[in-house]
Amino acid sequence: MYGQVRREHFVLRAAASLVLVTLLVWPATAAAYNTPRTPSTDHTAYTLPQKSFRLGLWSAEYSVFDSVTVGTYWPAWIVRVASLHAKWRFWQPGSWAFAVYGDVFRLDTKALKKLDQSAGTAIITAGTIEPRASFRISDRFDLSGSVTWTSVAVDGTLHKGDFDGAGSGAVDNMQLTSTFEWRLTRVTTLALHARYLVFQRIAANADATYHPDAFTTVEVHGNATSDVLYTPHAFSLLPAVALSWEHLNLRAGIGYGNFNVPGVNFVVDHKTVIGELDAFWVF
Repeated sequence: MYGQVRREHFVLRAAASLVLVTLLVWPATAAAYNTPRTPSTDHTAYTLPQKSFRLGLWSAEYSVFDSVTVGTYWPAWIVRVASLHAKWRFWQPGSWAFAVYGDVFRLDTKALKKLDQSAGTAIITAGTIEPRASFRISDRFDLSGSVTWTSVAVDGTLHKGDFDGAGSGAVDNMQLTSTFEWRLTRVTTLALHARYLVFQRIAANADATYHPDAFTTVEVHGNATSDVLYTPHAFSLLPAVALSWEHLNLRAGIGYGNFNVPGVNFVVDHKTVIGELDAFWVF
């Protein structure tokens, strides 16, 4: 066990070193200022300019074309969670922009046992499809929205309290999101991100067992469904401040509501204070 922990620490340190070296030697070409010409791509329909590379604390992305960006949540691979995502901005008439975002995750909860020793054991595959629309109200104001559908297949056993309640969110769900951005300058932007859970349900594509509470066991087989894990009136509001320079972006915020696990969109079943912190470079 001790040797395994040391190996994992070595992998984390090596990954961090690789990120640092990449940032230092990568040729600087693209600009990262948040302007009407290069707007924010987080929670919006906008994409990076062609051949731009974005590397941050949580994800890495490359813009194949002006309208197509592909990427991954790279820290997930360290704990053996496969992750891929892509965004296609297919139409941009005037002040509007329309895109479709999609991602896929596959994880074995055994890889996360150190986070929760009592958690069930299951293989979870999650895929998201998310149509997005953005409207430029003016050079200072942008409004974006999306309808997010996440489909989850669970093969194994999950408990409601697994991973601080995230286990209850490992089910199909649909959410609505909205993001308002106010560009004070090309460096400073204020943002408000809102999220609302429309519904969620168990829909197992394999044999799965859920434990909503200490007294209930739900077994789902084939294409059977159940709404026993539905979390009514789940929402979150997250104000944030984004700072952007020629190549570096920083984003920090604090809000309240039901935490949504990024990427897989598992909604935690209790409300709490929610924090956001990100830093990324665009080249």
